[in-house]
Amino acid sequence: MLLRLLQFLKSSHLLYGFKENYSCVHAVYTGKEVLNYFNKQHSAVNLAALDISKAFDKVNHVILFNKLFDRGIPVDLVKVLVCWYGKCTTAVRWNEGTS
Repeated sequence: MLLRLLQFLKSSHLLYGFKENYSCVHAVYTGKEVLNYFNKQHSAVNLAALDISKAFDKVNHVILFNKLFDRGIPVDLVKVLVCWYGKCTTAVRWNEGTS
């Protein structure tokens, strides 16, 4: 069962978040090396960074989970996601206050 679930958890080698042996440090290093390479070639360099940390908050989770079911993602894996996102909370602490 675990092996069947793992096939749905693969991601591109170019993605660094939430992966064993990868971190933001790797992403920054890769970006820096790309910039250095093109600078050495005296080429124009354009770099864009996109923070999509809030993007998932705007997704209708019911529709998303139904699409996962429709695409054949195992029920147990979708149940785990439903449980995780059903219990998420966010708070911001600034000095002595918490929102």
